[in-house]
Amino acid sequence: MIKIIEKHDFKDRTFKKLYKVNSLEELKNLKIRDDMRFYYKGVELDLNNPVLPAEPTTQDKCWNDLKNKMNNMNIFEFVENIHIIFEINNYFFRLDERHHANGKDYIEMVLDAYTEEAIVYVVDSCYNGVINGNFKVVPVRELENAEEILHRPERRRNELEYKDWKNNIYDMIAHDFKNSHKYETVAVEGLLKELANKNFQDKINIAIDYLKFNSNVIKYVDLGYDISIELSIDEKTEYFSNVNKIPYKELIIYKNIPIDKIKIHSLNYDIVITKENMEINKNSYSYSY
Repeated sequence: MIKIIEKHDFKDRTFKKLYKVNSLEELKNLKIRDDMRFYYKGVELDLNNPVLPAEPTTQDKCWNDLKNKMNNMNIFEFVENIHIIFEINNYFFRLDERHHANGKDYIEMVLDAYTEEAIVYVVDSCYNGVINGNFKVVPVRELENAEEILHRPERRRNELEYKDWKNNIYDMIAHDFKNSHKYETVAVEGLLKELANKNFQDKINIAIDYLKFNSNVIKYVDLGYDISIELSIDEKTEYFSNVNKIPYKELIIYKNIPIDKIKIHSLNYDIVITKENMEINKNSYSYSY
C-alpha cells in the first residue's frame, strides 16, 4: 500500500487529499482533472513514468526539523511561525481538535500522514491569561480520536486554511481559560463582595460601574461570554443583553431614576436585587441575604 497526496487548485484555493494505492499505475485512473498533481512525501510524481523517490526525502527532514524546533517554541510562536512549512508542504495536515486524557487537555496541531504521528500541545495550566504546557509527538493510534484523525485526510479535499486553523487553535486556548469558569467566578463573586451590606440604591450604582469597568468582568466578556442586566422601572422593563456594549453615558440614567429591581445574568449566575433583599442563584442552588 502506497500513500499518495493529490493536490489541485480551484478558485484560488488549494485542495488536498490522501489516497492509498496498491501500485503507482493506479494513479492514472485517479486523474480526473488536468490540474491534478500527485506527490509522495513532497516529491511530485510523473504519471508517464511514476517512480517513488529515494528515501529519506527532504520532506522527511522537514518533519524531523519541525519536531526539533517545536521544543523551543510556545504554542503562540508555533502557530505564528510554522505556516510557511504548510505552504510548501504536500503531506502535513492541520489538526484543530482537542481531547482530554490523564487529567490534561491535549490540543491537536499537526498530522504527518506518512509516519502517522501527530504533534499535540499538552496544557499543564491556564491562569490569568498565561498558558503553560509542552509539545509532544504522539503516534496517532494512541489518541482517543485516532480513527477520525487518520481518515480525515482521506475525507476532506479542502485542506484547512491557515487562518481558519489559527483561529480554531486560539479559540481552543481561550476555551481553556473559560472552561473552568474561573474568570466568571472571580468577576461575579467580586461583584457580590462589593454589593454586600450596601443599601439598594448603592447596589445599583456599584453594579453598573463594576459591570462596566471591572478588569475581571472585561476579561470574562473578552473570552466570549456576555453579562446581561434587566432593570424594572414601575411596570416597564429595560433589558441589555451585554452591559459591556452599552455606552456608559446611557447607563448613568439608571443611577438617577427610581428602579424597583435589577437582575444580573451570566452563564452560571442569576442575581436578583430588590429593595428587600438580594437573591443569588448559582447553577442548581440559591441563597439570599
